[in-house]
Amino acid sequence: MRLAKDNGVTVLLDGQGGDEIFAGYHYLHGFNMYGLLKEKKMIRLCSELYKNFSRQQDKSAYQTFIFQILPGPLKKQILLKTLPHLRHDFFYDFIEGSRIYNKFFDAENLNQSLVRHLQYKLEHLLRMEDRNSMHFSLEARVPYLDYRLIEYALGIPGDVKIKNGETKYLQKLSMGKYTVQEILSRTDKIGFGTPGDEWMLTDEWQELTKQNFTELSGSLSDVFKRDVHLSEVGMDRWKINQLAVWKDIFLN
Repeated sequence: MRLAKDNGVTVLLDGQGGDEIFAGYHYLHGFNMYGLLKEKKMIRLCSELYKNFSRQQDKSAYQTFIFQILPGPLKKQILLKTLPHLRHDFFYDFIEGSRIYNKFFDAENLNQSLVRHLQYKLEHLLRMEDRNSMHFSLEARVPYLDYRLIEYALGIPGDVKIKNGETKYLQKLSMGKYTVQEILSRTDKIGFGTPGDEWMLTDEWQELTKQNFTELSGSLSDVFKRDVHLSEVGMDRWKINQLAVWKDIFLN
C-alpha cells in the first residue's frame, strides 16, 4: 500500500472475500470431504481423497477432515495440545462457550463452512484491510463482497467450488481465461504474510517474549502455566506479545 500511495494511487481493488465464497483455503478440502461423507457420497469422497493425494495438497486438508469426524472430547484434547501454555482448567471452563469451537468447527459441509467464514473469520481480515489502507489514505474496495455475488455464490452447490482436488474450481472456470496456466494450475497458496517466525526468533524478540510471558503467567496465573516452552514456529509468540501490550493498556 505504501508503493501504491507513492505512485499516486487513491483507490485499490482488493480480493478479500474471494477465498470465503469460492473456497480458496486448503483446509476447506476437509470440510468438503466431510460433507461428502455425511451425504454418503462415497465414490465422490474417494475420488476427492485420491485427487488431493495426487495433487500433493497441503496436509491441512486431511487434518481438517479427520478432525471433523472425531468425537467432541477427542477434538477438545487435540485443541488443548495446540495450546500448551494454557491451564487445562481454564481451557475446559471456556471451550463450551467458544464461538469458534461451536460454530466455526461444526460446519457439516463446504457451503456451511463458507457461511461460517463470512460470519466469524472475515471480520478481522477486513479490519486489518481498513486500518492498512487508511494508514496510507487509500480507499480499498472489495468487489467480492458485493452482497449480490455472495448470495449467488452461496447458493451454488459445493461440488462446483471444490472439484477434482482443486480449490476455487468455479472461479477458475469463469476467470481462468484472464490469467496464465502457471497460476491457474498451482497447488500451493502464497499470501503476503509477514515473516513472523523469523522475527520472533531474533534475540531481541526472544528476550521480550520471555519477559512478557513471565509477567503474564504471574499476573494471569489462572490462565497461563508457568515455565512453559513456547513453540518456535506459529503465532504463539506474537500473540503473547500482543496480549502483554493489551494488558498494559487496559488492565494496568
